[in-house]
Formats: sequence, structure tokens, C-alpha cells
Amino acid sequence: MNITFRWYGKDNDTVTLEHIKQIPGVKGIVWALHQKPVGEVWEKEEIKEEIEYIQSFGFHTDVVESVNVHESIKLGNEDRMIYIEKYKETIRNLSEAGGKSFVITSCRSLIGLERKCSILWKMAQLPYFMKRRKWIR
Repeated sequence: MNITFRWYGKDNDTVTLEHIKQIPGVKGIVWALHQKPVGEVWEKEEIKEEIEYIQSFGFHTDVVESVNVHESIKLGNEDRMIYIEKYKETIRNLSEAGGKSFVITSCRSLIGLERKCSILWKMAQLPYFMKRRKWIR
């Protein structure tokens, strides 16, 4: 079993990676760039910096969470293509960060409906999918 722990980043979480290191069996960190506004591109250097920091504590970084979908995409607004392109660039940048990655995107009140829904987008072996262009075009 591969046990991971959700961590909100060094500026967002009162629990440090030093604390998490003390939990028996935890091998990886579920992470995100929480400081990035929804719809902005996660730049390669930012991704690399976060991964290196987490890995410096001996954790793997296979699970990425909270690459959030911008409201313009969910609502089908005229500017949605701008945000779709930014989302795709973020996915490419995560893929180039190496290894196996999982991207999980959750949203609530999709298309303005009050009912809760969640979209689970899981891409195992992201570089494999990228090479074969089996993701959003």
C-alpha cells in the first residue's frame, strides 16, 4: 500500500513536512500550488521548486490535487478557450515534471446548479497520455 498525506504547502499548512515525516508508513505527499489563482498556468519552475522541496524530505510527489477548473469553462463563457488553453498548459507542465502523475480536479456547483457534483479526472502515466494525445485537444 502506498500511503500519502494531503499537505497544503509551507505557507498554507500549520503541519510541516517534518511533522508528516513522523507518521509511520507515509511515503508520499498529495500537493498543489495553492497560491496560484484559479485559471492561471502552473509554471514549470514553480512545479519543479515544489516537487524538489517535498522530495527533499524523502516523499514522492505522484499525486497532484486541485488543478481547479475556471468558472468560465464551467459556465461556457466566451473567454473559456483562454482558460482551457491555460489548463492544458498546466497539465503539460505537470507532465514534463516527470514520473507518474495523477491530476484530480474537483468542482462544486458545476454550471451554476445548486446540486453538488464532482468531476474526477485521473490521468495515470501522464507522459503516456501526452505522447498519444489522448487528453483534451
